Amino acid sequence: MADWSDLTNDVLEYIARLLSFTDHCRFSAVCRNWRSVSKRRCYPPAPQLPWLVLDEEHDTRQRKFYSLSEDKHYSIDIPELYGRYICGSSHGWFFVVDIKITGILINPFTRECYELPVYHPYQPLVTM
Repeated sequence: MADWSDLTNDVLEYIARLLSFTDHCRFSAVCRNWRSVSKRRCYPPAPQLPWLVLDEEHDTRQRKFYSLSEDKHYSIDIPELYGRYICGSSHGWFFVVDIKITGILINPFTRECYELPVYHPYQPLVTM
């Protein structure tokens, strides 16, 4: 009998492409090999209904989400979102602002963050 952890990476990547976000998290918890494939994430996630972003839990600071397709609430610890206000989202990225009104793009799944440049309307764009 074959060991599931010995599946080749191309087979695992094919499987991972078909998974929803929650199933992808479960997939990554199977073993070290499956987790390494899930971390690469060089493919778009499977189409699914969007999650609704709810408030931050005050005692744990975890962000609450609601999955429309599963009719289930999730609490996820995303330190990059602590104390920040989510203004919008697109293609899995959040546009958030912090207390200084600094715009930041955050991918809650990969934890990538990009601080957006500040535009001052009364400053010239190009100085000579």
